[in-house]
Amino acid sequence: SLRGAVQRASGERAGEMSRLAAATRAARTAAEVEAVVRRLYEFTTPGSPQLARQERLDILFMMQGAAANEALVAPSARLIIDAVRNLLREVAERDVNPVMMYFGMAAEALASLSGNQVVCSHEFEGIFELLSSMCLDERIWLDAYMFRIFMTTLRRIASQVPCSAGHVTFFDQIVDLCVHAHLEVLDTVDESAMFQVLNTVAGCGFIGEATLRRLVRLIRDICMQPAGEAPPEEAAMV
Repeated sequence: SLRGAVQRASGERAGEMSRLAAATRAARTAAEVEAVVRRLYEFTTPGSPQLARQERLDILFMMQGAAANEALVAPSARLIIDAVRNLLREVAERDVNPVMMYFGMAAEALASLSGNQVVCSHEFEGIFELLSSMCLDERIWLDAYMFRIFMTTLRRIASQVPCSAGHVTFFDQIVDLCVHAHLEVLDTVDESAMFQVLNTVAGCGFIGEATLRRLVRLIRDICMQPAGEAPPEEAAMV
């Protein structure tokens, strides 16, 4: 029967997820990591069978483990970014809940990836794109958990992206995202983690005068205003 076929398919996929979880933990070589990441990525591609709630969370959790693996290579890192992008797109299109849980685990996977030495400028740009889209999404709120993950990832990006004229716009965007986060963060959140991001950006000799002014103004506002609030003129600028 149709119901029986669906149940068998679900059981087979659950078994494969379990084997992939074990393979993720056991992976020691680039080829082993790539095999796991590629299969996880295939689960997220358009046209593949619709994922259940727990399957999405399992995939994100395994992606987080693979992202932190020292044997990861750049092509696999890009697959992780693409898989996270696909999952976030599916969550948005299907209006799947709980959004905060998906976004939190996606942000954790990106944070793990940003800390991997194999990641370079191209991957950092993909990570920042996803991080920015999550931060700007009206369905989530920046509680202490999300704020910590976002700032940790931004700091890693800012410290590892080459400080060159070719990345001036990129550093501008990091400051813009920090301004947005300052305006949106919940009142109870300690914003001190943002100083580490801004300190790293300020150390780049290629940022423009306008960006530097915004950076200094943001530092002033964090010091002078309760978290989550900003002067009217700053809010108007954003």
